[in-house]
Amino acid sequence: GFVVSFPPPRVSFSSSSTATTTVREDDTAAREDDAAALAFFRRYGFVVYRDVLTREECAATRAEIWDYLERVQFPPAPGASRALSRHDVTTWDLMDNKDTYGLAPEPSVFTRLCVRNRQNPRVVACLAKILTREDDDVVRGDAAGDPSPSDAAPLREEALREVIVSQDRWCVYRPTVNVRTRRGDLGASCAGGGPSPSLQVASENERPGDDPAERGTVTGTVTDDAFYLRDTPEWRTRPNVHLDLHPWNFAAPGDVLPTEDLAFDTLRDFSRETNAVSSATGPHCQGAVALMDNRAEDGGTVLVPGFHAAFARWVDALGDPARYAAAHEDWRANRLVWRGAGAGSFKFGSDDVVHRLKVRVPMREGSFLIWDQRVAHGSVPNASDRPRMAQFVKGFRRSGAGVARLARRAARIRVELARAGTAGEVSALGRRVFGLDAG
Repeated sequence: GFVVSFPPPRVSFSSSSTATTTVREDDTAAREDDAAALAFFRRYGFVVYRDVLTREECAATRAEIWDYLERVQFPPAPGASRALSRHDVTTWDLMDNKDTYGLAPEPSVFTRLCVRNRQNPRVVACLAKILTREDDDVVRGDAAGDPSPSDAAPLREEALREVIVSQDRWCVYRPTVNVRTRRGDLGASCAGGGPSPSLQVASENERPGDDPAERGTVTGTVTDDAFYLRDTPEWRTRPNVHLDLHPWNFAAPGDVLPTEDLAFDTLRDFSRETNAVSSATGPHCQGAVALMDNRAEDGGTVLVPGFHAAFARWVDALGDPARYAAAHEDWRANRLVWRGAGAGSFKFGSDDVVHRLKVRVPMREGSFLIWDQRVAHGSVPNASDRPRMAQFVKGFRRSGAGVARLARRAARIRVELARAGTAGEVSALGRRVFGLDAG
């Protein structure tokens, strides 16, 4: 099954607006949906909005990602007899991305559909509903804060323009169960060159007509012994739980952090911007859009519900940050990763009790999962015959960033849009939520 989800928030556009989105009628059910979504977020620290991207938008984004994988990240090697193909899962061993959790190699991606999705009015409306609510009890850590009358009211168009969206990337998880394999390729994958005990004849399990980019098998039915289905545990990503912030710096006054000095002379500064948040400039939220149905067994996001409410007490209980600052590769122990410019992330060791509290968040294609940045989260590996594909989108309030920082940020975004040839894709709303009007 899939986690409970809510319709995108309603937006009240001015009569002169050129923005377009799906707007529900302002009836009792719609008002109750909007209020219930925020109540869920306050209690658990996350919420899923459904039907934020259409099936067509998701399909186009998946195709764009595959174009990048096939032509840029894993292009055909000179003289090679095989090349990565979305239509042939027997080539997916060439997509070696498990150590980077299937992430795009660059911290920020500016391709056409990724740009369009970030400025999609439904995406921005979801972020705006979470970020611009009048009631800030949840920001202060009171997860049971009373609802505000604005919870059930449609968003004003102005609220969308107060959001700044991140310039992030996407991820792809390969299937790891019943993966079609050519008989001649088994020697490279199985110890001793012999068949794995988990192998099955492909023709017994495949469904004719499936596209491998939608499910981890090849189209058609196999009628000979040329192919087998086998498990590929070597493709599984490492399970993890973390926080994309510096726990001790999060409580510091906003003018203490050097975030405003980010030069954006490297794309990595967009990541540092995410990892250097402060409660003084909050609220802060992160998000992931499912580009295809993401079942529990497909791998993906895990969250610790309610962790935002316990965050301040948890930080106090940690004690001296120096205890966690030493660089090490012991995945059993907690550690603080320093990323410069006030930025950091906290990695929970595999022995931490937090792993007993994490839950998977399976969701439908086109759904947008948003979580409070104080919520411990992470991912678990794919354990199915289907891939996982998602795009990450974070948001913060315009008031949480200085004018000079926004101007430098905007200058770098313009450079990247021009380099990608996608400057013409930016809408009027996109210009605002990308901060391009800042300089």
